Amino acid sequence: MSDSIDLERSSTNSLHCGSDYKEVHCVQQQSIAKLSRSDLEDLYYQLHDENTEVKKKFNNLDSKYKVMATRVMRLSRDHKCVESINREEDQRQLQQLKQNEALLQAKLTVLRGQLASHTRLHSAALSKMQRPRSHRCSRSCHRGCCAGDNESFLEVNVPASSSRGASQQGAQQGGGAVHIQNNNCELEKANSALREEVVLLQEKISMLQKDMLHSSELSQNKIQELETELEKYIAQETTENVELIKARRMIKHQEATTISLQQEHQLVQRELQACKAALSLAAKDQDELCSTLMRERQRSTDLQQEIVKLSQNCSSMREIEEQLNDAKKENAVLKEHSNRLLQLSTGFVDTRSSPRGDSPQKQHIPSNPNNQDLSAISEENSVIELKIKSLKQQQSHLQQELKETQSEISALRQKILDAKEERNNLREEHIQIQNECCKLQTELSEPNENRKRLNQQLAEARTECAHLTDELSKYRSELEQQQQVRHDFHIAMQERRVSSLVRERNGLDRGCFPQQLAASGASVVNQTYLYTPQSQSAGHASHFLAPFQSHPHSHPSTPRPRPRGLGVGVGDACLALLEQTAIKPSSAFPGALASHGSLQERFLELCIPAGSASSPPAAGPPAQSVPAAPVAEPVAPTPTSDDIVAAQRQTQFPLKARVGTQPQQISGQNDTQRELDKCREMLRVQFNLNSIYKKEVASLNNIVQSLTSGTQDANK
Repeated sequence: MSDSIDLERSSTNSLHCGSDYKEVHCVQQQSIAKLSRSDLEDLYYQLHDENTEVKKKFNNLDSKYKVMATRVMRLSRDHKCVESINREEDQRQLQQLKQNEALLQAKLTVLRGQLASHTRLHSAALSKMQRPRSHRCSRSCHRGCCAGDNESFLEVNVPASSSRGASQQGAQQGGGAVHIQNNNCELEKANSALREEVVLLQEKISMLQKDMLHSSELSQNKIQELETELEKYIAQETTENVELIKARRMIKHQEATTISLQQEHQLVQRELQACKAALSLAAKDQDELCSTLMRERQRSTDLQQEIVKLSQNCSSMREIEEQLNDAKKENAVLKEHSNRLLQLSTGFVDTRSSPRGDSPQKQHIPSNPNNQDLSAISEENSVIELKIKSLKQQQSHLQQELKETQSEISALRQKILDAKEERNNLREEHIQIQNECCKLQTELSEPNENRKRLNQQLAEARTECAHLTDELSKYRSELEQQQQVRHDFHIAMQERRVSSLVRERNGLDRGCFPQQLAASGASVVNQTYLYTPQSQSAGHASHFLAPFQSHPHSHPSTPRPRPRGLGVGVGDACLALLEQTAIKPSSAFPGALASHGSLQERFLELCIPAGSASSPPAAGPPAQSVPAAPVAEPVAPTPTSDDIVAAQRQTQFPLKARVGTQPQQISGQNDTQRELDKCREMLRVQFNLNSIYKKEVASLNNIVQSLTSGTQDANK
């Protein structure tokens, strides 16, 4: 739960940080939806270059972080080295004090020997002067010297003075000598001078002890201040490590979201290609329908011509029928005239007799002056009969033609019904095509939205990278300040130690120290320089050393010094976390923060259907391009100085590339607008064809109705 809350807080912070960037690039995000393929290609190359730059920057920051971690480890090691140096110096001082003590003891033994020899000389002189008591004096002097040999320097002075008093008493009792008295005065003066020197040395020792205590208090205060600073520094390191871990988790989450979005984008592009293929098939079907419509139009024109011919034939038939009726009437009139003539000529011929029956009777008609008229009339009758036969043949032919026209009219009716069905089917297909066009428009708008989302996520990732760089720069400045403070502290401690050593040596040169000076100096040194803040620093050390372990994917070229007596330090833990969350170039990261191969495949999928010869990327083969299948991740190489300089130069001029891509984006918008105009023109042509087809069907219906009405009239 705490991780999710931290992720939400960091996401809100990143959104607040990237709001300004979104406002600046709002126009660019809106114009991506109207880009053409060439502009998309340019934008793809630009995003690929930016992705490589981001990776280089990340590798540079990673190397800087490793350097900082090694510095932290060195500082932690220096702290232990300082403690070891203090111990060595303390041991060295103890050895020097022991040597000084040995020298002082040697000097004491020499002084004791001199005193013993001096007392022996005095005892010999006294033994010569004193006869009976010489053995006792020599024994007492000898006992005093032996006791002085076994006691210390301060304790020896007291029995020496007592022996001198005893000798003076013996001399006074025995008569004494002037020479012995002079020697005793000299010895008293020497003892008083030695006592004064001892008092001065004790005062100096007390002053030195006070100075040592004061310096120890100051050093303890300094150590406490440094420990508080160390605690603050460790707390800052923990917070920074936590923030880095959160940032890594956010980057991983964003990488997963970008991968999912890129997969969705690929699916959308595949669907777009399928829709384009369906559009091409619909265009082919539309062309076929146009060709069928043209054929039907030609057929309708042919039928109209045939109908015109039939109407002409009908009019000619009517004229022929009228001529037949006229011929029949004329024939009847001629028959009446011929009958009247026969009646007039013969007087016994029947008017109702048929013209066939008149031929044998005409043979028996006698010749008269009207035979010529009869022959002419008969010829006319034969001609009229021939005409009647021809008219009958024409009538039968016309009847056959009428039957054929009726059959053709029925066939035309069937064709009209079929055309109506085809028209309904075409309407349904037109509705389906319109629906598909609407779907295509919606699908064309969806990838634009996906592109906008991807651009927004890229902007957020860039802002987060900038924030991380700022944090790393702050961390570096703080580390440098702390290093400077520690360096100053080491210099001050060394100066104090040198000054204390100089003072000690000056004191040793002036006189000899007793055993109390050595003991007090050793205790003070142990108190001041052997101070180990284990109780305060153990908690922080355990806080960092317990959870972290070495990571197997650590970089082989970066040396990692480890302190003695500890497992893995703070720097190793931070490096392990960095290596766990590092951006590998072989990770499946297609798109804006993506791999080069998947983007190139998508670009080829976009370019191949249009028939445009898309050239391979000019930037050379993609660095570690990986498909969707899992591949073993190689270790990322450490960036060289040339790579760092090139990345810095590329980051100094990012605006020029953006300014250069603006005309390309405008041309891409024009290309997408052209494609949309083409789709609209196709829809308009289809609509016009459907309207023309409807008009032709209506005209055919009118023609058929006129034909049916004409045939009905003819039948009537």
